[in-house]
Amino acid sequence: MAYIGVQPTDTYLSIASQQITGTGSATYTLDYSVSTEEDVAVFVNNVRQNVSSYTVSGTSLTLGGTISASDSCWVLFLGRTVGTKTPANNSVTGDMLSKPFTYDDASDGSVTGISVNNDYPTTSTASAGTGSGIRFGVNDGSFTSAFGDARGSEILSVTQQSNGRTRDIVFKTDNGGTLGEKMRILASGGITFNGDTASANALDDYEEGTWTPTFGGTTTDPTVSLDIQVASYRKIGNQVTVSMYIRGQCTSQGSGSLLIEGLPFTINSSSNNYQSGIVAYAQNFGSDNAPRSITAQPSSTVVRCRKNNSSDPRTGMVSADAGSLGTGAANNTFMAQITYFTD
Repeated sequence: MAYIGVQPTDTYLSIASQQITGTGSATYTLDYSVSTEEDVAVFVNNVRQNVSSYTVSGTSLTLGGTISASDSCWVLFLGRTVGTKTPANNSVTGDMLSKPFTYDDASDGSVTGISVNNDYPTTSTASAGTGSGIRFGVNDGSFTSAFGDARGSEILSVTQQSNGRTRDIVFKTDNGGTLGEKMRILASGGITFNGDTASANALDDYEEGTWTPTFGGTTTDPTVSLDIQVASYRKIGNQVTVSMYIRGQCTSQGSGSLLIEGLPFTINSSSNNYQSGIVAYAQNFGSDNAPRSITAQPSSTVVRCRKNNSSDPRTGMVSADAGSLGTGAANNTFMAQITYFTD
């Protein structure tokens, strides 16, 4: 027989069946619910049972007698057939798809859900290199770009530049019918906000963790047996904030400026980058020399301790100066925080 259009595919029907293993009982559970005894054919030891010899109720089957594991028992579900059908190629149309998944035939651009499209109109105002894509949008009929740049109405889009290689991911919100960009993931790396596309303003890193601070000096380091070394950091972009809590007994003062070493990231090399930090608590240093503040040293992973008993708080502590470090047990308790910039 000849057909106009796509030839329909065959439909294959099969009768569902169930094998029952006897347990010495007369009542068993069926795989499917049936309404009457005529809906099933029951075979025990290859003999079909009369419909009057068994009863069914939903998924419950009660035989006329008991069966054991050595008995063969089959049930054919005559009222239940299973059909399988594979649609022919190119036979599924957009009308057969349910929302929110819709097919856009590129004739009018009126999309009501998720549109998957490989055939955009030649009048598209998108940049050169337009191709297939997935777009998420609102139903205002004004999709104009295959990948959804600022000219389109997508609330989630992938931009495409003229060379077809550089693509940002853009997130927008619909505020009373006005679409506004709220976040962009740059192809070059980093996240920008509220329409800002400048790479220099992109947030490109975030991490947090712990580090191990120690007392040190610029020449001969002091010897300090630390019993507390607790420190953490948070890095947002190139800004690093560290906190520290250290304590220990000094057995040798050493010489040179008193430093705290081991910062998790190298301080920026800029000569204008002398950030200072606060000392929240300092106790049991030698000769009333508890640090007043700390300052970052460019191009290093150390901060310099500043004196507490000096008229000029910019003066650095020297580890050998009047015994700056305490020599008793549980001396030199120090808690501080500083924010600095790394490259």
